[in-house]
Amino acid sequence: MIEGDSLDDIKLTREAGEAVGWYTITFDKLSTNGNYNITYRDGMFFIISEPDPEWKRHAIRSAGSTARTSLTADSSWTWSGG
Repeated sequence: MIEGDSLDDIKLTREAGEAVGWYTITFDKLSTNGNYNITYRDGMFFIISEPDPEWKRHAIRSAGSTARTSLTADSSWTWSGG
C-alpha cells in the first residue's frame, strides 16, 4: 500500500448469531477503493462452547502467569504494479 492509503472503507460482515457454531464472514460488495483491486473469499468464524470447569480452575490458578494463544487463518496478498 502507498503511504497514507488505507482499506478503512472495506466492510466485512459476520453472519448473525451467538450460539456455538460456524458463521460466515462476507465482503460487502459495495465497498470500494479506487487505488486497489480487491479479491475476497468468504471466510468462517467459529464460536466455541464454554470451557469445562476443570479448565476454568486451571486458568484461574494461572492468572498471574504469561499465557500464549495462537490463531490460524488462511490469507494471501497479491501485489501488482509499483
